[in-house]
Amino acid sequence: MGFVLLLLLVIFGPPLLLVILSVRFGQLSQLAGLTGPARTRRFIWLAVLASGMTGSLYLLLCVLSAEIPGAHAAAKSNFPWLHAHPLMPVVLVSLAITLLLLCTPTRRPAGLSFGVGALLVLGGLGTHWFFTDHQEDVKREAFYQLRQVDIAYRDTGAQRAARDSFERQAARCYHKDLLDKEPTFPGGDRALDAQVQALMRPSAPRPPVDTYVLVQGIIEPTGRVAFPHVVEGLGPGFDEEAVRIVRHLPLFEPGILRATAEGEQRPVAVHEQIYVSFYQ
Repeated sequence: MGFVLLLLLVIFGPPLLLVILSVRFGQLSQLAGLTGPARTRRFIWLAVLASGMTGSLYLLLCVLSAEIPGAHAAAKSNFPWLHAHPLMPVVLVSLAITLLLLCTPTRRPAGLSFGVGALLVLGGLGTHWFFTDHQEDVKREAFYQLRQVDIAYRDTGAQRAARDSFERQAARCYHKDLLDKEPTFPGGDRALDAQVQALMRPSAPRPPVDTYVLVQGIIEPTGRVAFPHVVEGLGPGFDEEAVRIVRHLPLFEPGILRATAEGEQRPVAVHEQIYVSFYQ
């Protein structure tokens, strides 16, 4: 019951609040005859109402453009552009209302109040967007560009010999479904990342965003990583450094083959993928 009430509030709250605030703003928008402190208080009150109207409109657009999960498909918005740019229509509507009020002689002070109130909310929303969604967009674009560089780099034949050597040895590796224990790095993933950072040279390239190179190899029965090669890289400099680090890692705890009627448990060779993180 509580969830249903919350859902109704989310759906119908913003438009209802927008209507109430708009009606009240219209009632108070005539400042003729007000002077001194009374006029100042009315100006401030109109700016507060304008802020509420602007915020309510933004929430309404966010609700209308929200991504709706499908039963057999990924979540999808009915208004993709609006979902990606909810702030733009709010800016345009706020600007239009401000100009309309300013063009009406009897409501020019109300137009100034509306502009101030809307600007306060839009400034806050814009700041929030810049430090959240915009930064994520910047990171995604930087990550995409790095991957494109890596694709072009690998097309030149870089690490082809290492991949060929790995593929020739792949047949002797055991699938993880046949293991009692998969290969692990002593201390777990955190210890592995700490070791990676300790082995990284000070002169290693630094990416514009925190990212990684994915290195594939074979964990031998001895725990050594053999035939490391890049399967998802960042391009020249990054890929070579990642492979060098993996070659110098301490021994892993090897994969242990499950005991069967034909034989007892024993360490065996297993495919493994290792994330080599590069931080800004």
